[in-house]
This record gives sequence, C-alpha cells and structure tokens, in this order.
Amino acid sequence: MYAGFSDFKDSGVPYIYDISYIGEQFEFRRELPWIGDNSPGFGASYSDYETKVVAGNTFDYPYNHGKAFSNNGYSFSSASKDALEYLEKSHNEIDILDIILGKQRQTKKGRASFGIKYNIYNTTMIDFISKYAQSGGNIIISGANVATDLWDSYEKDTLAQKFASDILKYTWITDQAI
Repeated sequence: MYAGFSDFKDSGVPYIYDISYIGEQFEFRRELPWIGDNSPGFGASYSDYETKVVAGNTFDYPYNHGKAFSNNGYSFSSASKDALEYLEKSHNEIDILDIILGKQRQTKKGRASFGIKYNIYNTTMIDFISKYAQSGGNIIISGANVATDLWDSYEKDTLAQKFASDILKYTWITDQAI
C-alpha cells in the first residue's frame, strides 16, 4: 500500500515561511522498513531543502499591489472572489482590476470523483471579467495556474477556454517552460 506526501504535482504554500520542509518524499511503500541511512524505508525523502527557508504566503499582496497603484495615481479595490457581486456594482469606478490567484487550481474532492473545488474561472468570474474588459477596464491576473487550470486540469471547460482566448487574449501551449 502506498502512502505519504506526493508534492511533485502541488507542494502547497506555507504560511509566511516553512523551516521544517527537508525535501520531496521518494519512498511511498509502507511495507519497507528502515535498514540504514542508505535504505531509509517508508517515508524517505530527499534532504536538499534541510538548510533552506521555503517562502510562503504573506497575505499582503493586495496591499503591495494597491500601494503601487496608488503611488501612480490609480484607484483600486481589493475583494475576495466571493465578493464580485459588490465589485460588479462599482466596477466603473475602478481603474485597475487586480486578480491575485496565487497557487489556486482545480482540486478533486476526496479520493473518488466527488467533484471539483477551487476552480479559478467559474461562471461568475468569467461574466464579471468579460463585462469589465468589454467596458474598457484594465485587468492584471497573476498566479501559478492562470492558464494551466483551463487546459491541463480535471475539468476542461470549453467555455472558459474560449473566454481565455477571446477576452484575456491568450492561448495554451504547454505547462512546462523550457
């Protein structure tokens, strides 16, 4: 039976920083015992991070982005994805729509297919951004999976892909930069 932490696809994000991470796990077979340092058994991981501090989420990105916008004479508003209803009423007053997604991406719920959560571009988000862009609004979208989530994910939503091509003006090529 296999068990452990497979962080090769998504390592997660620590709060502010992490000093306890020592490296990626490479041995997932529960039945393998520790024999010695050269054969460490179940749970063994690389040690290439044992002297490093892993940067995490400081949760101050809206403040930092907003400060830069304000210093250059632009208005801004910060809100969660769930607060788009409020922003939709006031989006004509906003010079720049700054969407900070971080490492958000689609994730399966549970072991079996119980659905998908953390989808970046849901219908509400697509409608809001489309209206804002078509009214001449300026948009900045940052994050690790802003394209990958549409083309290389659990649910390939053709409507969202068309939105990316027509409104955001990008096309998918690969998720691996060379």
